[in-house]
Amino acid sequence: MKKVYLLDLCLIVFLPFWVGYYDKPANMVAQEIILDDSKLQLVSIENIDGSRDVAGLLEANITPTFVDGVDDIDPHRATLSPDGETIVFYRHDRERGVSMVCEYRFSSNSSTCVEGDKELLEFNGGWWSSDSRYVVLDMDINILQLGQEADLTIYDTQTDTIINRTDDGVSASERVFEDDVRNRVWMDTAPIFAPNGDLYFFRNAIDTSVGEWRADLMRIAANEITNTTKPEVLWRHPAEGAFIVYRARDWYLDGTMSISPDGKYLAIASFDTSTTDNTNNTIWLFDLAQQSMKTQIPVSRLGEAIMGIPTWLTEQITTTQLIGIIFSGLAWTDDNHLMIKASNFVYDTQFFIPIFKYDVNTDTLESVYDFSFVSEDGYKPDITLFDEVSISADISISMNVMSPSGQTMFYIGRDAITDTFVLSAISVVESEFTTPRRIATLTDYEPRSRIVTSVGYTAPTLRILTGTTLITLTEQ
Repeated sequence: MKKVYLLDLCLIVFLPFWVGYYDKPANMVAQEIILDDSKLQLVSIENIDGSRDVAGLLEANITPTFVDGVDDIDPHRATLSPDGETIVFYRHDRERGVSMVCEYRFSSNSSTCVEGDKELLEFNGGWWSSDSRYVVLDMDINILQLGQEADLTIYDTQTDTIINRTDDGVSASERVFEDDVRNRVWMDTAPIFAPNGDLYFFRNAIDTSVGEWRADLMRIAANEITNTTKPEVLWRHPAEGAFIVYRARDWYLDGTMSISPDGKYLAIASFDTSTTDNTNNTIWLFDLAQQSMKTQIPVSRLGEAIMGIPTWLTEQITTTQLIGIIFSGLAWTDDNHLMIKASNFVYDTQFFIPIFKYDVNTDTLESVYDFSFVSEDGYKPDITLFDEVSISADISISMNVMSPSGQTMFYIGRDAITDTFVLSAISVVESEFTTPRRIATLTDYEPRSRIVTSVGYTAPTLRILTGTTLITLTEQ
């Protein structure tokens, strides 16, 4: 069991290039967490969506009252706070054309909603501040697909207010690629809170000197989240060798971002599946202390992994260059190893590629699992390695999330033997390979690409919300 602090751990955050390490602001108090993942036991698995005859968790006790045929709620896109006590979700009143931000609290078993103005767009979850007060709403998918204006919209759960933090004066009804709009719009995307409460994001705007889009890394200090001060420019996008910050394709984003718990490294996964030969399709790793790029991890480098990988698979990866594969998940362990998930289909059992662990200090990749003894002729999705569950449950993963401890990864994979989905956990900080721990079989789980996964913990309860599936664990 390891003692950690909530403000020292974060799954997906941004840091400025000129800051080497975090300093906690005076107005934020670190919440001590003592969490032993190995003692977590399943309490319940609940579908918060409800049914035709039974109201779902979010709408059962909601203010204003939910009206069938008038109100729309999509619980697939709800997000759970870091303390596991609040769920924030989107609601739309079609009759009045009003959008709302709603929050469900476990303590009261009820939801309340705050109406937004016409600029409040549909959102898909969001990114929380580590103290669970603010959530910056994730509108990237809808904005990028529809070519709409993108301002940072923050919901303050303490004051129940919706804040347009980076209003550039362009209306949500205007299309950003039209000539009279594109030269004056700021497309603020990919927002994330740092553990110390600072908010980071990319500002996409036209560089008039070259007539092309550029993306600048911006920062809003923790004590200025609700102010009107201008965000600070931390790093200018290079004029050449520009990397893709976020790209929307179908119903998911081809990219993700994360930072190491010690605040030294910023990782950005940038990948455009429509252009497989793009040299910018890579994970970019920046050394924040040195204010410089440390390395790039293109998808072809996955073929360099040796530990835990059978030789035939390494050769296959090297030969095919993994065309069509995207980096679909990044997270950091508490000992500053970068976890990399690559995938093509959400639950394709024929697709064999493990989750990788990247060592920043040695610049090496290895598999989280020991698949080295799997023969090429012997590989089938229904073979068993660790227990009676098939190998596909550890390969064709539809959801993975890091524990608040930073020591365990929870994930859901499809068991090809029983054709069911299994919730598993594996230690990611051990020096040697470990085997996964099976927690539960999810009989009603439905994998979807356009869902939000979040995790929250207040002793002794840990909750995972993935789509409409709410998983509750407790330390015993």
